[in-house]
Amino acid sequence: MNCLRTQIISIFVFAAACGPAVGPPEKSTERNSGGPGGGTFAGGSSESGKRPKEVNPAVKSIYSDLAEDTCIEDEISETEGWSVRSCKGVEGYRLLVSEGDLRQSADVVTPDGKRFKLEFPAVVSSAFSTVGDKAEWRVTSDKGKNRPVALIIRYNVNDDPNDTEKITSYLTVSKISEDAACVTDVVKPVKNANLAARNLADSASERPCLKRNP
Repeated sequence: MNCLRTQIISIFVFAAACGPAVGPPEKSTERNSGGPGGGTFAGGSSESGKRPKEVNPAVKSIYSDLAEDTCIEDEISETEGWSVRSCKGVEGYRLLVSEGDLRQSADVVTPDGKRFKLEFPAVVSSAFSTVGDKAEWRVTSDKGKNRPVALIIRYNVNDDPNDTEKITSYLTVSKISEDAACVTDVVKPVKNANLAARNLADSASERPCLKRNP
């Protein structure tokens, strides 16, 4: 199992290094590679080739680290093969990155300690997976204080169990409030995917949470 985990993680690291990271709008020419069943999966550009509209200037991005060497080990069970690391977010928020059975996910922890599970394997894909090294927080400013309203995290998935080198890199979009957090949209790896994800993030509060895959 350890050898398999090392192989899978190495492939994910290679794919993440070659693909666009969460950040400024990329100039990628990747085409829609499809996605897992269930939920709402948006593309970064429409079939007609129209570029997504520019993002809301009243909302800005702040980035935080999710990489293993930038976070603190929170819980671990070597016998059961799972772990949780705590990563600093923005304005008192934290992200808990959990891993088990070669699958990763993230939980949002509010400044007052409320924990909300984003459940990537349940709402995006249950295949082997890793989260990206950066989280992008969409924030508004209220009296000089930043208020997170949404979160974008890259989710690298081995959708084809027969081909461990085939990785699909999605952008998950989650809405955030003081009382809840959940995934509302998943953006496929297409041109202008980052811009599309930001547009979805800025209106995420208006949409329902994605349902768990059957």
